[in-house]
Amino acid sequence: MEQWSGLDALAQMSGTSAELPPIRIMFLAHRVSASGHLWMTRGVEIRAIEVFEGEIVGCSGFRNLIGDLEGERQWSISDWVDPQVSAGTAAEQALSNVAVALCVAALCAHDDGDWMIQFVPSKATPTNISAIPQSLGQSMAVAIRESIADTDVRRWLEDAANNGIVAYRPVDSPIARWGLDAIGLRLLEVAESNPSVGTMFVEIGTDGWGPLGVLWKLGLVGLAAPKMEPEERREPPPSTASEERRQPPPSTASAPLNQPDPKSESAPRVKAAKARRRPDKGRGEKPSSGAPAKKKRRLDPRVVAIRRNPANAGDPQRQELQLKEAHDVLKSVRPEFIYRLKKSEDLERGNIERRHREACARYHPDRYRKANQGTRSLAEGCFTNLADAFHKLEEPTYLEALRVRLVERETGVKIVTDQTRARAQVDHAKAEVLFKQKRFSDALGLASKAIEGNPEPWQYRYLYFRAGYRSGSMKLDDVARGILGLQGMTTIEKADQISVLGEICLKEGEEARAYKLFRQAASLDDKNVVAIRRLRLRNRREQGAQDTKPGGGLFGGLFQRRK
Repeated sequence: MEQWSGLDALAQMSGTSAELPPIRIMFLAHRVSASGHLWMTRGVEIRAIEVFEGEIVGCSGFRNLIGDLEGERQWSISDWVDPQVSAGTAAEQALSNVAVALCVAALCAHDDGDWMIQFVPSKATPTNISAIPQSLGQSMAVAIRESIADTDVRRWLEDAANNGIVAYRPVDSPIARWGLDAIGLRLLEVAESNPSVGTMFVEIGTDGWGPLGVLWKLGLVGLAAPKMEPEERREPPPSTASEERRQPPPSTASAPLNQPDPKSESAPRVKAAKARRRPDKGRGEKPSSGAPAKKKRRLDPRVVAIRRNPANAGDPQRQELQLKEAHDVLKSVRPEFIYRLKKSEDLERGNIERRHREACARYHPDRYRKANQGTRSLAEGCFTNLADAFHKLEEPTYLEALRVRLVERETGVKIVTDQTRARAQVDHAKAEVLFKQKRFSDALGLASKAIEGNPEPWQYRYLYFRAGYRSGSMKLDDVARGILGLQGMTTIEKADQISVLGEICLKEGEEARAYKLFRQAASLDDKNVVAIRRLRLRNRREQGAQDTKPGGGLFGGLFQRRK
């Protein structure tokens, strides 16, 4: 829950909607009274929900938001309100409908799972603020109740029967700001004091499923992690060592072990055993009995759950419990976690097939054909999840993306892929919109991310230098050096860049430098409007200054013109 708490966590929200539910990001922004844009992108589709001081104030990119009303991507909140008011809906109710619809869209994006999510904080005050009559917390609660059926909430709670539930209470804001009703607050207190499913069922009654769904979707309650027994937390020792420990120690019939016979063949071995048991006084070590103990290493409980062999559990109830824990892990983690693919060389096809066979041997349904129906169903579910993970690793796109991630982790160097290029293109498009809105600091941050995702296009760096200058983060010399050093554009595009740089220099009072750039731009493109206009105006000023010099009076001037 730490990553979902506090204002600083919002700036780090970037990933897929499956990993970062947009409704929880909105809930965090509401709790800490944050301002900024929640961007949701998928391909060429870009949506944004603007919040100011923790409340919704704007939106863009939505076409189907209110019922059968079909809008345009550039519609704002007021554009969605006007048709409702024309149809007879009160203005305040129409605003509330738009806020709830935006929260429903955030829930749908999480269900889709393939939207790219990013929250971009902003300190600028929006020009047009739509005053929603109810708080964002209340709008989210209404949206969740309208979108989530009671049966779905009940099914989610039944999944927690084995391990229970756990409550997450944020400490970044007072609870009165969250927008929970009295039933939701009571259920949250019950989850904190007695996190058992039976107690929760009693407290819910008939009218508590909706409030519990709100707690679930906002991340205030969740499923508890599987509980592991102490011996299962340790990595099992090799089989050879186990066999050696099961062998009885050597002994003789003529003499006890603590008084060996010097003439006996076992005496040297007994002396060696005593030497091994003798503590090392110089190092202060404790005496050990038998073989030296290995250092115990704690494993991830999820790793323990999928590396056990439930078929050897013996007790049917214990066998079913282990299969349930393995099934929960296998359906929630990525294929690389299941098959322990941590390095790029682990992606060899033979290695993946070998680990797949080893995993399938633990959950093959034939090993559980004599068990009850529940155990057989869990084994089939585990076997199916393994097959799905294996087929996922057969997809070239997924395997290549995984290879890129592993190589970046090993080398520490960012690799440009089609996915990073697409994300960089979206970041650049957002930065251009923010630049036109004169939100230069926000545009600078997105332009920097675009360059990180794909450093090849000169347009990304060009926008980066302009936003850096307009936001006050870069000096003129750095901007000039950066723009003049850009490569890859045509002469006309280069002339446009140089003329823009000339305007910046002229604004800073460096006229000589500015007009030198204008002449350079005009030499590259004789139709460059900015450079030609600036040079023509300067020539007129210089010509006018020469005409004002004394030259023989009024009639002398007329005679000079006639000549």
